Amino acid sequence: MAELLLARTDVDPNLGRFWRSDNREAPLDRAVSRADAAMVRILLQRRDVNPNASGPGRFPLVEAAARGRREIVRLLLERDDIDANMNMWSASCEIPTPLWAAAFNGHAHVVQLLLARDDV
Repeated sequence: MAELLLARTDVDPNLGRFWRSDNREAPLDRAVSRADAAMVRILLQRRDVNPNASGPGRFPLVEAAARGRREIVRLLLERDDIDANMNMWSASCEIPTPLWAAAFNGHAHVVQLLLARDDV
């Protein structure tokens, strides 16, 4: 079903559903949070899917790294437009880098994937 919908040019794959008035979850967010590597792969095949954008306080690569989702991290790192060092530190929200999130949570296999990149 997702492939049929994403084949259309009038479908915005970054447009999320509002679960609450202040929380928008984009399709990529949902796929990462559900550990659905097949859906992540389908979504990332579209060049107009932004792998760095997410709902408030969430980034797909940081979430996948923090949860030890090696296959999803690998898929995200294959995109040339991914920011492997993304972070957002502010007074209201502290989001670490993907490397920090993986290391803090003890996911050595994800740390190895991240450290294999020249830009981390």
